[in-house]
Amino acid sequence: MTELTQRTAAMVKAATAIGGVLVEAGLEWSTDEPVSSSAIGSIFSSMAEDALVRRLSRRERARIITALGAAKQEINRRWNEGEDLRDDGFFATNEEPGGDSFFEEIADGVIVASQREHEQRKLQHLGCLIANVAYESRVDRVTANWALRQASDLSWTHYMLLAVVANPDVVLPEHDLSVRPSWQSHSTWEAFSELGERGRNLMHSDRTGEHSFPNFRDHPRKQVRSPSGQLLALLLCLDRIPREDLEAVAEVLHEE
Repeated sequence: MTELTQRTAAMVKAATAIGGVLVEAGLEWSTDEPVSSSAIGSIFSSMAEDALVRRLSRRERARIITALGAAKQEINRRWNEGEDLRDDGFFATNEEPGGDSFFEEIADGVIVASQREHEQRKLQHLGCLIANVAYESRVDRVTANWALRQASDLSWTHYMLLAVVANPDVVLPEHDLSVRPSWQSHSTWEAFSELGERGRNLMHSDRTGEHSFPNFRDHPRKQVRSPSGQLLALLLCLDRIPREDLEAVAEVLHEE
């Protein structure tokens, strides 16, 4: 079997997992899209059908469609760039009650989270989680569920802050404020603190080059993503948040 044939067969096997959901959601794959008849397509189809027979409001349906549309776009982008879907059994049915694949479990979790998500700007990033889990064999079931819980719990402000600490073109303040000038400033600093070592441990102070005895206070400008924060940012495509949004949240942190 040629490499091209093997790659196409793997996609067909995996993409049967996605297509159906999109069809039922009014997001049919076009005929020239490589994922259209794959295993990912099939799993996605049955899941969308199941999701959309639930009693959904117009807004809930729109949220689900937005997230699944982003998942579809990212899956096709990575495939067209030559990447292969994972082939480690993540799309296969399992022996647990219900028989859902691990992929279905995560995708259904994203659908449920999207249905209830009031912050619209998070939806495309939730869709990215579905797509990236479909490719990254290093992300096991436990880790994927952890990422989903984090992604659901965090606010859009958390998303922007986790993105801005990794963007060298957006400058953060050197220190926290002892007196915060507004509730927006207070709430943004609280969100910043929640991501740190005493909170979710998604970022920490970069102590490269320091002596073993730490500084009394960690400067916001020295914060970097922890390994967990880096993984979450990659799965949610947080580095695609527009620079103007990152500059806006940094400006709030600079308020005095």
